[in-house]
Amino acid sequence: MEDHAALLDSSTRIAFRRLMPLLILMYVVACIDKANISYAALRMNDDLHLSPAAFGLGAGLYFIVYTALEVPSNLLLHRYGARRWIARIMLSWGVVALLMAAVSGPWSFYTMRMLLGAAEAGFYPGILFYLTLWFPQRERARAMVWFTTGLPVALVAGGVLASALLSLDGVLGLHGWQWMFIVEGVPAIVLAAYVFRRLPDGPDHVSWLSAPQRDALRAQLAAEASAQTLHPRIALVLTDVRILRLAFALFLMMMGNLGLSLWLPQIVRQAGGFDPARASLVAAVPYAVTTLSMIVNARYAARSGKRHLHVAVPALIGAAALAISAYATNTAVALIGVTVAASGILSAISMFFSIPASLVSGAQAAAAIALVNSLGNLGGFAGPYVIGLAREAAGSFSAGLAILAACLAVGALIVWTMPLRAVATAAVPSASPVGAADERAG
Repeated sequence: MEDHAALLDSSTRIAFRRLMPLLILMYVVACIDKANISYAALRMNDDLHLSPAAFGLGAGLYFIVYTALEVPSNLLLHRYGARRWIARIMLSWGVVALLMAAVSGPWSFYTMRMLLGAAEAGFYPGILFYLTLWFPQRERARAMVWFTTGLPVALVAGGVLASALLSLDGVLGLHGWQWMFIVEGVPAIVLAAYVFRRLPDGPDHVSWLSAPQRDALRAQLAAEASAQTLHPRIALVLTDVRILRLAFALFLMMMGNLGLSLWLPQIVRQAGGFDPARASLVAAVPYAVTTLSMIVNARYAARSGKRHLHVAVPALIGAAALAISAYATNTAVALIGVTVAASGILSAISMFFSIPASLVSGAQAAAAIALVNSLGNLGGFAGPYVIGLAREAAGSFSAGLAILAACLAVGALIVWTMPLRAVATAAVPSASPVGAADERAG
């Protein structure tokens, strides 16, 4: 009879092979629909008379609504199951993404971006929580990194698609950016139907694991959960100093990430003097490099076990590269700078959620992950808006990129200086106030 370790290895290996391709595909579609305005803006801003500040505001409003709804969405996923709730999310955002083609001015642009944020709220942290139902801690970081590689894949694919779809300007009386929203909204609707039929809610709902494999996986996950000190009320988790500190660090890093990604095609166009189709292709290059850096960073993190350093160091590298690109006078240097910056930022963020996921479990994990992600994603409002305001005021992207670089550096240092026991364990004495151990350690 196979021992526990062998059964656990075989069950997680099978789960990885069965689940990750679908989860990555879902994330690719989500990222394309969320970020395609960065490519659409190359023509849409002129057609709709959107100023840089107005585009930055509209790009960021998505994250305000997304933040407000993310925690309740993740709790509903925990209650109703991943299959139903994630399918609902995908159907909702697919419909709204398609209807983005109907925007006709600043106010309709703002409205549709907020509706898209409402529709997609809960997807990313919901998948992160879903991974905790399948993978023990030693495998979870690898699963999260592979899932997050969907982002650079999406941005590369989005750039290639944008270059083709923007050239459809005038076909059937539609602008190229309208074709982009229509074509890129349909896959989410199709995938929603597939997810509703095929995505298992957990190990107990599949036939492709044997009974001993399910038992081994269930026992390991239960043992890890019992080793964590769970707060009796979710409200206490949401005020834990560790969780709030991580949320602020993510806020600063997401300012850099989304401020750069949502403006990158326009930054590339200004730096190189490219037309919209070529700017879309060139803007995809940094994310082709990023996928490799994310995987390498994750492998070294798995060997060292120092996950916080494999968040902080890449983020610091990204901050330095972004600062260099902000004031580069040579086009090649500027493009290399944003490539290294994108690689560093996404390598850091892809490892980031292995930290809060190790602190709590169950419904508390769903709430904590959603809180960190949603508060962190407020940086998705601040980053693009800061770039837009700076661009409108100064006529260039330099000041805005420098601000983002500084925010990245501060976020990296917050993670770097976190007490190791706050990262490695969730053991909070029941007689002590929540977070008191962290305050003493700090």
